[in-house]
Amino acid sequence: MRFAGRSRKQLLRSLLLVGGGALMIAGALEIGRIPLAYLRVARAEQTTVSKPLVKVQIVAPPPAKVVSYSVNALYPPAAAPGHQPVTGSLMGRLEIPKLGISAPVTQGTALSILAVSVGHLSSSVLPGEVGTTVLAAHDVTYFHHIDELAPGDTLTVRTSQGVFTYKVVSHQVISVGTNVPNTPYPSLVLETCYPLDALQLVNQRYVVRAVLVASHLTPSSAANQ
Repeated sequence: MRFAGRSRKQLLRSLLLVGGGALMIAGALEIGRIPLAYLRVARAEQTTVSKPLVKVQIVAPPPAKVVSYSVNALYPPAAAPGHQPVTGSLMGRLEIPKLGISAPVTQGTALSILAVSVGHLSSSVLPGEVGTTVLAAHDVTYFHHIDELAPGDTLTVRTSQGVFTYKVVSHQVISVGTNVPNTPYPSLVLETCYPLDALQLVNQRYVVRAVLVASHLTPSSAANQ
């Protein structure tokens, strides 16, 4: 009888150990579900140069005054049009004092780039140039709180062409693929997934629009004016 009782206890202990192990494995799989989903998407994009999140198009020819934009006393100097950097190369830094953000800016918007940096949409102009610059980042990383930016708040982009300060003018939620007008003056769009706490792929984007209010060109960029 003692032997039978001991066997039942051993059997019960074994069942508890097996059951506990199964629960731990199930929990680990559930916790890893979202990162694995991102990993699968990232692997599928390994051969993709970039992943455009929004489109930038010129909606109308620039007005005549833009021809002399950089020397017009009403506007801060704009950077001269430059060549797009190589995809994946570090091109500058974004600083948003109100949100405590100081983030690297890398050319391109592939998931591998956005995992570690703010990305510059290569079909948009470079920061400081006449037109609309688009910078993108994940909603759960650098741009998680961009909805807290208010009209009048400033942000700065530093590149090899100079230091460019923008002032926020508006916010908007748009659908993926929505065209963003290419302005006849230097402007900036910050873009991320919406809702801002989304942990999965979504079909809406949160954008913050800003306009250039101050610039400090590097000597080489100023010489090309």
